[in-house]
Amino acid sequence: MATLLLNKLLDSAKAIEDGDLNLAESVFKEIKCLNDANTSTAARKLVRFYVEALIRRLYKLYPRNPTPLAPSTDSYYIRCWRFLPFVWFAEKSSHHSILDAVVGKKKVHVINFSNMEFNMLIRDLMRDLVKQVGSGLSFQVTNIRPKLSNNEEYLQEMDRVLAAEAKTLRLTDFKLDHVFANTAAGIVEATLNLKRTSEDEAIVVKWEFELHKLILVPGALEKVLSKLKELRPEIMVIVEQEANHNSPDILDRLAQSFPYYSSVFDSVEKDTPEHDLENKISWEMDFRRQITNVVAREDIQHAERHETQAWWRDQLRGLGFHPVRQWFNHVRGFLFSDSTQYTIEGKNGCPLLRRYTVPLAITSAWKPELAQSDGGSDNKENVGSPESMVLGLEFNNLSIIKNECEEEGDPTIMREGNVWSPEVPHPVFACMLFIRLLFVYNLYRFLGRSINRILKSLIFLSYIKSLIIY
Repeated sequence: MATLLLNKLLDSAKAIEDGDLNLAESVFKEIKCLNDANTSTAARKLVRFYVEALIRRLYKLYPRNPTPLAPSTDSYYIRCWRFLPFVWFAEKSSHHSILDAVVGKKKVHVINFSNMEFNMLIRDLMRDLVKQVGSGLSFQVTNIRPKLSNNEEYLQEMDRVLAAEAKTLRLTDFKLDHVFANTAAGIVEATLNLKRTSEDEAIVVKWEFELHKLILVPGALEKVLSKLKELRPEIMVIVEQEANHNSPDILDRLAQSFPYYSSVFDSVEKDTPEHDLENKISWEMDFRRQITNVVAREDIQHAERHETQAWWRDQLRGLGFHPVRQWFNHVRGFLFSDSTQYTIEGKNGCPLLRRYTVPLAITSAWKPELAQSDGGSDNKENVGSPESMVLGLEFNNLSIIKNECEEEGDPTIMREGNVWSPEVPHPVFACMLFIRLLFVYNLYRFLGRSINRILKSLIFLSYIKSLIIY
């Protein structure tokens, strides 16, 4: 059924591109009949959103706000309204890499480009930094992100919680700044205003599902990365959706994006824990907007065009960055609750989030290549809307769309840490490997002659294989 519906969506998109509106309308009717017969709630919603996006493309009716405000003013709701698997992956795949990059630094400045609001992720980083350096930590956070609500109480609450934590941890200095940037131009402006406060400041740059917004704006990506390179960050972490949604051909974009969002909507429908049901509508609305921008729009102001890690690797290397070894501490089969369908594995030295077989998001870490004259060294040792809005949508009825436009607002994982980039050895990894080998040798001696030789050999080979895997 999914394949048939995708083919029909492609037929309707082609008819719209060819200007054959009669054919497009006929195909829409076929899609509606097939979709009504679909037993999967997630699939029915997904198809409706794709049809809506195609109608928007046809009549050039777009949502006014590319980044809509959260539909609730509740602080908890605002903080949690981003898709939880993405939120947790962004944290779990970057936390230890950041700690590794700022070892021994007592003055840390985190520049956080993010469309998510999770103050406990910053809190956990502060705690682990204090454990790492002891007393005397100075910590600053600059949040550059879209505005989520006209009610700024959630920001004030975040300030209070983190300030209280900083006091408990006895930080020598703590500062938290919020900079709103709803558009690519806003991100560029906010970045160009950043400054290094001192030479001993360790800068950490973290991008969480925001960097792709710069792709289609001429020169924006180059300006931003050039400025960040000047700041000489210890590490720049990039978390992005692992998908190719940037083809100039609308049929290719639709064909590439449909399986991706099919997995996402299936997760929203099936994997959502009971206590997060109130956020479900917001997650659907967020991905609905993404589908609209992927399918309907061609202008640079509203495009939500994702690229794969391979594309980002080429761009970043071309702009003077090299990859950094990534550490990751993880118990397999977990992301949130007991959702074992999510796994994290290594891909080209980067942690990759999958749901079953579908790649969803990937994290990469980078550092600028600095010449000696730039005050740094080219050290490569570290390489390595509510649902009801569309429930009654008839495909030839544009009233709902018009009203909305008026709105305001792997098996490679180690128990104690994993070097995702295998190109470079690490002293800790070498030590662990030696301990494991010593353990295997002693185990082999202990078994002695009391066990059948064949069984003994199988056990020995099994341990050796585990060492190779880990």
